[in-house]
Amino acid sequence: MRFTIETAGDIRVVVVQQSLDGGWETFALKDRISGLIQEGARKFIIDLEAAHFVNSTGIGVMVAILASVRAAGGRVKFSSIGDRVRRSLIATSGGIWESLDVCPNLETAIAAFGAFHADS
Repeated sequence: MRFTIETAGDIRVVVVQQSLDGGWETFALKDRISGLIQEGARKFIIDLEAAHFVNSTGIGVMVAILASVRAAGGRVKFSSIGDRVRRSLIATSGGIWESLDVCPNLETAIAAFGAFHADS
């Protein structure tokens, strides 16, 4: 799985460029976000427009990212989730879908951070 990280003000926008289907690249995403948290980043958007599939490993990484960012006093939003990925997240037990802050597109996700100020 490939990804790029862009910056919009103090927001880190992680653009996932293919499906979240496991493998070392999926864990590299989690590790990279952990590094950004250590550098002080607290606002993240995970743009999933190009992700057409997510398996259990990918879901686990999404949950781990969410937990890490929240533990650091930050917020993470997920944007542009397609129907197939959405259905996989809804079908997963444990209320994962309900715990995600989902925006319909990247522009909406960036705008939604307007009133948020990180604790750090």
